[in-house]
Amino acid sequence: MGEKRILKLTVIVPICVLRSKINAVIYSLLCIFLIAESAFGQSSSNEFTLTQEEQIWVSENPVITATNTVHWAPLDFVQGGEPAGFSIDYLNLIASKVGLTFEFVNGYTFDELMTMVRDREIDITHGISITEDRQGYLNFTDSYLELPTAYFGRTGSEKVNSLDDLRGKRIGVIKGYLREQLYGDLFPDLQTVSYDTSKDALLGLSAGDIDVFADNLPVARYLISKHFITDVEVIGGEFLPELNEDNQLRIAVRNDWPVLYSVLQKGMLAVSDREYIELANKWQARYRESNLDIGLSDDEIEWLSNNPVIKVALDQYLAPFEIVDKDGSISGIVGDYFKIFSERLNVEFEWVGNENFSEGLEMVRTGEADVVAHVTPTVDRRKYLEFTDTFLTPSIVIFAREGEQVFGNLGAMAGYSAAMPR
Repeated sequence: MGEKRILKLTVIVPICVLRSKINAVIYSLLCIFLIAESAFGQSSSNEFTLTQEEQIWVSENPVITATNTVHWAPLDFVQGGEPAGFSIDYLNLIASKVGLTFEFVNGYTFDELMTMVRDREIDITHGISITEDRQGYLNFTDSYLELPTAYFGRTGSEKVNSLDDLRGKRIGVIKGYLREQLYGDLFPDLQTVSYDTSKDALLGLSAGDIDVFADNLPVARYLISKHFITDVEVIGGEFLPELNEDNQLRIAVRNDWPVLYSVLQKGMLAVSDREYIELANKWQARYRESNLDIGLSDDEIEWLSNNPVIKVALDQYLAPFEIVDKDGSISGIVGDYFKIFSERLNVEFEWVGNENFSEGLEMVRTGEADVVAHVTPTVDRRKYLEFTDTFLTPSIVIFAREGEQVFGNLGAMAGYSAAMPR
């Protein structure tokens, strides 16, 4: 099988401390320095050879039709009347390697496009995951992109961490998507509401027509930002193992054309790391042109995909370093750092609700929290925490009643009592 290619993410120097053994993966993620794109060199495309049969087939079938959805930015959408997105550019790059041209078909819903693929009116589709039904008429390539899935709800909604949390709620699904099929087959007691596009579902969620909607995190956040969709936030990560395949995006080829499948598989392998990184930087799922690849490992990317929400303990009374707003969101200097991490890693940082700093440390020790922000190392804390590099060095001063003695250093405080937080 071919080499798996995965969209790279970006991070900057971190600010926090983590549970040492359980979340060592997060630690390594947050402790990576930003790596300049120039560090990757100018690798050329990988060598490959089409067989004589494949060459003849390509010469006889130079134009292949492919699906193009309208509202699935930044991966697959229509911009200025033309197909656009990471998947579109990736397919065109593959086509250039093997001597094909793709003719993209748009103007239909995803469900309608899949019907046309099934009826052989369109030759290939992409950005798609494997299902038993689809395997009846499609051959699937290796995964070329992995994206985390998150559950969205209206701001202030209860968190979704289990199947029971979905029961009794109106759940948005996209017609023809894997999630719609699996909910119907495996969890028929769930109440679902079907939409044609992710944008429609998010607008429905904002309007209160549904209570929960699950989608690829980068796609949903792109749509929320682009279309100014308000009162919507992440309320949980994917917890259903049956839907793990939904994170794996593949190219799917009509199964009566096995030669085209083998040609495209070779074309995927012919895409160099450099070329892939350039596409990833252009269409970074965070729609930030400045994003650079930092060389996350497969384990780190998989961990992020499975854990899109990071639980944070902090001292909510330590302004301006860390503040908890009325809605429970993290702000202050620490909050601004976490916002950058969220944008670069495609994860959310969520306050665990600890009353004080001491309780927060205990929650990290017991596994109720993953990260504690703005903390200094001690011998005891090193037993259960991994510490990042220093992100801030504030000035520490001594306060006393006005008109009292001036304390120039700690030694001058001998014989006096002092107050401090636990």
